[in-house]
Formats: sequence, C-alpha cells, structure tokens
Amino acid sequence: MRTPETIVLLLGALIATSALAQSPFQQDGTGPLVMDAEHFESTAGGSGFAPWQIIREASASLGGAVKAAPGSATTTAGSGPRLDYLADFVSTGRHYVCLRFRSFDSGKDSVFAQLAGGTIRSLDLDPDTGTWQWSCFTKRLSVPTPGTHTLTIYRRE
Repeated sequence: MRTPETIVLLLGALIATSALAQSPFQQDGTGPLVMDAEHFESTAGGSGFAPWQIIREASASLGGAVKAAPGSATTTAGSGPRLDYLADFVSTGRHYVCLRFRSFDSGKDSVFAQLAGGTIRSLDLDPDTGTWQWSCFTKRLSVPTPGTHTLTIYRRE
C-alpha cells in the first residue's frame, strides 16, 4: 500500500548504477550526465529522519529507486536525510538538475539539491499524481572546476 508520506526518486537527466560506493559518474563532455538514484555514494539521516532506502520498483529504469523515510517536513536547507553522488565533470559552469519522481501528497513532495558545496536549491515535485514524472530545478547548480564533485539530494518534506 502506498503511503502519503512517501517521495520516491529516480535521479537523472541533465546532471545527475550496483550498490554503494561506486566510482564517480563520468561526464563525457558531449551531453548530460545521467545517474540512477539507487547508485549513490553514501546516505545519511538528518534532523530525526532515517536515511533514504533503496527499494525495488518494477517501473523504474533498472528496477530500483530510492524512497524517503516517512516523517515530518523540514524546511531547513541541508538538514534532512541526504543522498550523495560523486560525478566527474569535464565541463564547468551552470548545470540543470532534473529528477524523475513519484509523489502522492502535496505536503510531502519537495527536495533540496547542492552541488560541490555550493548554493542549496529547492524543488517542489508537482503534481502529486502517484505516477512517474520529470521535474527540473528552475535555477541551475554551478560546477566550479573540472574534476570530481559531490551532488547531494536532501529530503525537504
């Protein structure tokens, strides 16, 4: 049974596969850098929340996704449970971050993202239809230098 306090993400698209501690995802310089959500480098709880969980999801691209643990919302940027992804960039500058998500409740449908320790951005994952859909942060995240950087996704609510 689906619960209203669930956000399920398939991370991917214009910036952002196996278990934990992967080598950095590689940007080839000719297009987007795509990552599957369940192939994070690390995860941690925050502000009284449990860490994100890997779940089986038949409709996901590789049969898996990550799920935010149920709990109350946090509007403090960077304080919720997080997922860290390592990415090796060849291109500097501003990059879009898009997420493929499924949300069931408008009160539990947003995340924060941070790239390379930069500004934390928020994204409301609307509409709340319970079906998989794509949404992109309206403000891009900056890659300051070529090389390996961390993309962090935080649960917001």
